[in-house]
Amino acid sequence: MSEYKSKKYKDNEDNTEVIAKQLDKEGSFVVTKTARHGTYQYIFLNKEFQSRFSLITEENKTYDFSDALRALEQGKRIHRLNWNGNNQWVILINPGNAMHTSTEGSFDMQKCFGLKNAQNKMQPGWIPSTGDLLAKDWVIKE
Repeated sequence: MSEYKSKKYKDNEDNTEVIAKQLDKEGSFVVTKTARHGTYQYIFLNKEFQSRFSLITEENKTYDFSDALRALEQGKRIHRLNWNGNNQWVILINPGNAMHTSTEGSFDMQKCFGLKNAQNKMQPGWIPSTGDLLAKDWVIKE
């Protein structure tokens, strides 16, 4: 019997990362899931496994907000996998990239988050919600 390797998958039902290993040539899989209260193992038949889990690759890997924040500081864009708006993303706007000008004078903006919204406008001063901060579905783009 050949040996199958464990791989990382995303559980599409709750967007968590699991480790799965194929058990046999028919495609049964054992899935190991770590939760707050312990580690659990489940067995899935091939059809159910294929419909519920997605192999994690560099193209579809998701992160928590702390990883996303580090990516922003490196000049990358981030967005939530489950955001409703099409083609929305966040960047870090650095001082000197924008300026406020009025009759009082011109003032450089401070560093802030900018959201490119669904209306194709850049909105400086975006503040992440509690849900955004706790989410583990952030995608990092170059």
